[in-house]
Amino acid sequence: MAQVAGSTKSIGGVLNYHYNDGDLSLNLKRVNGVKLLYMLKQPPYFKSSTINGQLNLQNIKNLTGIINLTSSGRVNQKTVKDINKLNIGSNLKYQLKFSGNIISKKLASTIKLKTSIFKLNLSPFNYDLDSKRVIGEYSLNIPNLAKMKAILKNRYYGSLDLKGQFWSDEVLHISGVSEKWDGNVSFRLDDNQLRADAKHIQIFKLFKTIGYKPILKGLADASLKYNIDEQKGIAKIDIGESTLVRTKLIKMLDLIIHKDLTREIFNQASIISRISKNLLNFNLDLFSNRHRVFVNDGKIDRKRDKIDAFIVIYDGVVPYKARIKGSLKRPKVIPLITKDLRQKAMREVKRILRKNGVRVDKIEKKIYNKIDEYAPKDNFLEDLF
Repeated sequence: MAQVAGSTKSIGGVLNYHYNDGDLSLNLKRVNGVKLLYMLKQPPYFKSSTINGQLNLQNIKNLTGIINLTSSGRVNQKTVKDINKLNIGSNLKYQLKFSGNIISKKLASTIKLKTSIFKLNLSPFNYDLDSKRVIGEYSLNIPNLAKMKAILKNRYYGSLDLKGQFWSDEVLHISGVSEKWDGNVSFRLDDNQLRADAKHIQIFKLFKTIGYKPILKGLADASLKYNIDEQKGIAKIDIGESTLVRTKLIKMLDLIIHKDLTREIFNQASIISRISKNLLNFNLDLFSNRHRVFVNDGKIDRKRDKIDAFIVIYDGVVPYKARIKGSLKRPKVIPLITKDLRQKAMREVKRILRKNGVRVDKIEKKIYNKIDEYAPKDNFLEDLF
């Protein structure tokens, strides 16, 4: 009957061990996690770490027993980035609690992880040591999405709470739900393919989360298909009854058509955005009884916070066109003269000239050239504010 007992301080703190005929007991008191991983020939995931806990295996061969661990310290962001291809932005502080039972190489456990930017609970967390497959449930709390910029690759705002299930076969699957934006949001991640759906959400709050100044108020349904590795996908938003928000941008558009668009109730609206890393190509379409507002193939550069889009506003059958360009926070609005407006201006000029006894049939081309010459250009509307 083999029996071995002892202790060591070679990895910081104290590690007590006891082996008796196939049974193993380990007791860790303030063990240095950095040194422990080095001894086990594992990557240096810790920048600093202290570990306390117990491991009691009644049968090493069948791996049956109890494990309880607590740990705190800082994560080594370089190792995570190099090995897991994940940029966490800094050496995050963490606190970990792990408790579980192992029966015939099957682990049933609970994990609580608290970091400086999120809290994650995995309960249960079940793992089959033979098949390497996992299954369980989770809850995730992110108090400030802006601190997740390095991980999410873009800056978002507000908080986020998710809960759901996870499992693995050949790849990892995660599903979840949230009550974000006063509605119901669900998603499923299969390896690198993300699908998400949202029902009855406040479009105003969605815009604030993704960092855009809200221009619409109303309830919306939305969907997203996105490849995380390629950072490519498509987002669709269908909005029911909605109104425009009075912003500097909308005020500029009001000046172009001489109407207050914020008083208009739009019966239907849609936004379709094609995502390619930091570049968004989008279409916007809003309908009311009197107006239609649409953008075709507008462009947003999220990295540079720039926009470039041509917008058309129909007041009845008369189209008013403008170009929105520049900073997302303070874009320029450049009115463009349309054929209808050109002809309308021509009729008005002719009326005035005829009233003053001037024949206009021989100078019509010159009049058109002058209309085009003095059409609004550049950022004259922006300069009004």
